Amino acid sequence: MSADAGEKTEEPTAKKRSKARQDGQSGKSQDLTAAVLIVVGAILWLTYGVDLVRLFLGFTEKQLSGETMIIENFVLQDFITIAQNAVFTFGKLVLPMFIILMLAAYTFTVLQSGFMYTPKKLLPDIKNINLLSGLKRMLSLSSVMRLVFGIFKICVIVLVAYYCLHSDLEILLILSDVDLEVSATYFLSLFIWTALKIGCALLILAILDYIYQKWKFEKDLKMTVQEVRDEHKQMDGDPKVKAQIRQKQMEMTMQRIQQSMQSANVVVTNPTHLAVALKYDIDTMAEPIVVAKGAGHVADRIRSLADQHGIPIVEKKELARALYRQVEPGQPIPTDLYAAVAEVMAYVYELQGKTASDIKEQSAA
Repeated sequence: MSADAGEKTEEPTAKKRSKARQDGQSGKSQDLTAAVLIVVGAILWLTYGVDLVRLFLGFTEKQLSGETMIIENFVLQDFITIAQNAVFTFGKLVLPMFIILMLAAYTFTVLQSGFMYTPKKLLPDIKNINLLSGLKRMLSLSSVMRLVFGIFKICVIVLVAYYCLHSDLEILLILSDVDLEVSATYFLSLFIWTALKIGCALLILAILDYIYQKWKFEKDLKMTVQEVRDEHKQMDGDPKVKAQIRQKQMEMTMQRIQQSMQSANVVVTNPTHLAVALKYDIDTMAEPIVVAKGAGHVADRIRSLADQHGIPIVEKKELARALYRQVEPGQPIPTDLYAAVAEVMAYVYELQGKTASDIKEQSAA
């Protein structure tokens, strides 16, 4: 039994999942978003890169020619004008690329773990600067696996880059003899295609890493049988504490009933399960009220107190059920029960040697 209780065999509860999200834990791969950004960035450069290079070369040639760069005539306003032109010229191409990259990063982060707001992650934690804890994390199996995986990624990047550049090595050596625009365009194209292939290779590895991280996250979230029991106790409350609360509530209820029964005139029962105590003073009250009611042990206590105080007990099954169901202690009886209660009160008055005419008149009114 103890061995089973120590194994994490139970699915995580909603409370544990919620706490993990509050702590910023999720089964996501940090490499997946980075790989996606490399691929998206390479595609954007394939689309706009040539235009951007030509724009840069043309802008540079324009600014370095003519009277713009004559030292004796060059003033601060000229520098500001050049800067403004550069921002406006390149911003038309660079800003959309930057926005697309930001959206891609946000989208793939949210797709992995959903939107998470974890302000506590921004707060400093003394555990993070503990040398012993840091050493344990560095020597843990998870850290070793990430190190091995990182070395493997570096090897993949080197192999893909070598494969892409090896066949074009001779062409790269003679680029210095050709036109600047041609060489820059060729070099940029080769660089982008190499980055795209590296990004695709990393994306495949990142998808595998994401699957592993998701599996590991779910595995770490699993709970032992004892943890599930402890959580249920926390949610439902400790049985001992709940029993003490119920006992205290019962004591308070009995005290209220004992005080209320001192003013009761009659107890209506059904006869064993329910008991309802009524109070009525024809001189000061317009209608009878319920001073106490109960079922089971409370009903037994009401009958016991009625015997101690000499209060009549009348068996009226339907009336007792109706009063117990419809009226709370301290409330007057409903009008549809006036006649039935008047009969009971009349019976009590007869037992006490009094006339019941007043009670009947009150019922008719």
